[in-house]
Amino acid sequence: MMKKSLLVDVQKWTEEPNWGIPVFTYNLIKNFIALNEENKNTGAEYLDLYFLQDTVREQPEYDKGKKTINKYKELSKYYIEKIGILRSGADYIYNKLKELKLNKIYRMYNKQTKKGQGKEKFDAIYLPNAGYYFPPFKADMIIATIHDIAGIDRSQNKSLNFRNYLRLSERKRVESNSLASIKRSDIITTVSNYTKSRLIDLLNIDGGKIKIIPNGVDMNIFKPVEDGGKGKNKVKEYLKNRHNIEKPFILYVGAIQPRKNIKGLLDAYISSESLRKNFDMVIVAGQIWQSGEELKLISKYSDNIHLIRNTKVEELPLFYNAAEVFIYPSFYEGFGTPLLEAFACGTPVAASDRTSLPEVGGEAAVYFNPYEIDGIRQGLENLIFDDELKYELVKRGFARVKDFTWEKAAKKLLEIMELN
Repeated sequence: MMKKSLLVDVQKWTEEPNWGIPVFTYNLIKNFIALNEENKNTGAEYLDLYFLQDTVREQPEYDKGKKTINKYKELSKYYIEKIGILRSGADYIYNKLKELKLNKIYRMYNKQTKKGQGKEKFDAIYLPNAGYYFPPFKADMIIATIHDIAGIDRSQNKSLNFRNYLRLSERKRVESNSLASIKRSDIITTVSNYTKSRLIDLLNIDGGKIKIIPNGVDMNIFKPVEDGGKGKNKVKEYLKNRHNIEKPFILYVGAIQPRKNIKGLLDAYISSESLRKNFDMVIVAGQIWQSGEELKLISKYSDNIHLIRNTKVEELPLFYNAAEVFIYPSFYEGFGTPLLEAFACGTPVAASDRTSLPEVGGEAAVYFNPYEIDGIRQGLENLIFDDELKYELVKRGFARVKDFTWEKAAKKLLEIMELN
């Protein structure tokens, strides 16, 4: 039996691995590798795997890669914060340097194949993030994942009343790479029915070539703390000592950027005397883009609002477990993984009623209109002061999250490829 070769692009998991697409890439491919090894060990048909990271290698270096790659980007972020270099300019330079490096890898690989040291092309290529530059490796089948098309969607759909969340040069780069990957791909996967519908409507893609692989959540990491009430008390004591969080709190986890609607969340919280009197607001943030107003409000109300940066993934469940409620006020999401993380930790959820979020949350969350400040405030107050509702949502959340695992996602990817 002849083995089929698959090249997987794993560049993205090395960038900010606690958040978004890197989490998707890391967990999906890790589980995919495990399933492939299981097939190999049981004598079933399996794939010969290759990975594009900082080089083409047989097996990705999970732990080492996070520490050694993208030093330029870390340096550029430092100077952006310290002396105000335009982010779009720094990203442009970084991405051009990365393209040069990846093209060099492509040329070296082709040179080796001509010497008979490798295959001329792969049987399949998988791109976990179609918005990322990928050198022109050849394959019989190309599969690409589109997570969202927020920038394109917003420019076409004027009802999406939020600022573009990427600067112009970065937005054009992402759109260009996404469109190029879509054009090359034989199969497109996406994370939600919502994103699939927008791809069909905006880009006139045949729905038959679009397959859905929802995100998962690692329930070995995101889970309730042990020892019941005693465990939660220990977590709260830790957050008090480590982050100076003393009062019960409302939690948000994610980026701070225009489409996440943090300004609306802060306005709703600040306008509610009952919320500010009884609860603090904790914002555990990844990337921060174009959010000067939000940062000013956080600074002005710093007695009540805590901004936590650079949190490791192992610490995130502590915030979820200690929170009274989790809130996700986003205007636009391709999926919304933090909802699953909150469900898995037993935290009641209030979320925006737009785009993919009701699809992810189902009946395990309460929803509000993110464009109405009073609606956000009322949604929070109705949930946080209703113990019976919180108890019911926690039960529904535990049931809901069982439908979303990385193993299920990896199995769907394996089925979609059908390389027999």
